[in-house]
Amino acid sequence: MTEVIERSVSLMMQGETFDLPEWVKPISDEKTITLQRIVSLTWSESEVIRILRTSLIAPALLSSEEAHIAVIFFKKIPYRVDKDVEAGFWGDDDPFEGVEMTSKYYAEAPRFNIGKCVSMLEKIREHADMSVIDLGLAFRGKLGDMRVLKTVPVLN
Repeated sequence: MTEVIERSVSLMMQGETFDLPEWVKPISDEKTITLQRIVSLTWSESEVIRILRTSLIAPALLSSEEAHIAVIFFKKIPYRVDKDVEAGFWGDDDPFEGVEMTSKYYAEAPRFNIGKCVSMLEKIREHADMSVIDLGLAFRGKLGDMRVLKTVPVLN
């Protein structure tokens, strides 16, 4: 039965489409992207890389805990390492290194200090487990774009 469920989910992912995010390089002239391709593009063994990739091209798909981590990495909400020092996660690392993206991505997409993101992940996660952030609400059925996020939506 597990195989039937897995196959069903796979088929649904192949059929679910969204507008192509501007930073994703299209295959031929496509204007949409399947959920399966998004998962493939964002997948990484590193949880930090996966969260950053998803945040960059499909933030609405993040869980509440992952969204909490993402808005901190993107500096949408302040995060203090201690009471006096605010953590910053910008740097020179490209979470999509090795993945072919659009020229607009290479020109505009933020870069991160991935080492610092990795080292701070567990500390941030301690505060994220009670998160009520829902980026799906913010983007109302679209994949979303962190650059346009002005406030952080929470579940009521």
